[in-house]
Amino acid sequence: MLQQSQFDGQALVSPAELESYGFYRNWTMGDLLTHAERLNGEGAYGVAATLYKNWIAANPRHDFLHAAYFNYSFTLAKAGDQLGAIAAGRECQRLKPDFFPIYVNLGRLLEDAGQAGEAIEQWRKMVEDLPQIRGETVRTKLTALEQMARVLEAHDIDGPAEEVM
Repeated sequence: MLQQSQFDGQALVSPAELESYGFYRNWTMGDLLTHAERLNGEGAYGVAATLYKNWIAANPRHDFLHAAYFNYSFTLAKAGDQLGAIAAGRECQRLKPDFFPIYVNLGRLLEDAGQAGEAIEQWRKMVEDLPQIRGETVRTKLTALEQMARVLEAHDIDGPAEEVM
């Protein structure tokens, strides 16, 4: 159960309200990020993950649902829920396949789970699908290429690693 004291300044009727569907329907994405990221900053990853989970459940058609899943994935990883983080990352990707930062993060999560081949596939797909060249896409593409080369080299697959870079 979430604690009311964790939401200073928020007018709450009771701690039980923090578990209610209607409570999260009234939150904007900004409200969610403000509270969850403050909790992440305090190391309360499990509580922050609960906020994301509850908000996602109450806002299934929100325009930025993919962003909530992206942050939820990050928070679950910080909380030590590796498979939950991968599942949330995949849902982010399903909801918005052209949201390229998830490919980098999901690739890293898969690598950490011992799935180097799947990780490389995430980064390769992103590199191939990234749109026109501009500052942000160049940085994102470079990050994916560096991740691919690092994992390939770590697994002594030097030829493809050199091709990537």
